[in-house]
Amino acid sequence: MCVALVCIPVAATTVWCQDGSNPRRDDVPGIVAAAQGFLEDWYLKRDIDRAQSWFADAAYRHSTILNAECVFGNDTAFKTEAARRTAVRTFLRDGLPDVPAKALTDVVSPRATREFSEELGKRVVNEPSRDRFVVATMDRDELLPLGAENKELRNLLPQTFYLTFVVFEGGAMYFLWLRELAGWRIVHANLICV
Repeated sequence: MCVALVCIPVAATTVWCQDGSNPRRDDVPGIVAAAQGFLEDWYLKRDIDRAQSWFADAAYRHSTILNAECVFGNDTAFKTEAARRTAVRTFLRDGLPDVPAKALTDVVSPRATREFSEELGKRVVNEPSRDRFVVATMDRDELLPLGAENKELRNLLPQTFYLTFVVFEGGAMYFLWLRELAGWRIVHANLICV
């Protein structure tokens, strides 16, 4: 499996992983709680404003907050910060199931989540069967060589960072999280096919 990520340049005033450390085992409850909060706000409460608040403000300054080509077919909608906020809102709105969910099991595929987590193996740091999503670590040296953006991303990220995956039948969404001073925030989101 390949997970392609793109660069998220960060302004000098933003502090992600302030101490420069790699994720630690004691980070796991925090990232799992953040992902759970985001998914509950998004899927269960259907509160787009609250779900959007899980995205880091600094990430909106850059067109790479979403993969524009994958999600929208082109990057013309990503010329301004306001347009990127609208695009994230659209991504969240369009990602909602037609029928309101009462539990994450109404949205995700337990079988596909299990298979996905088995494929990721030791990278998985949560209990996907309980949480209904996958939290995994990735090493920045494993990023696919997609060009100059990847070099910048490698410089931004700690050696190891967290991704969450919400797995459906036939596909998944992933969210790249980094720790800000105020807590865990999403800096990049995308759809992938499995």
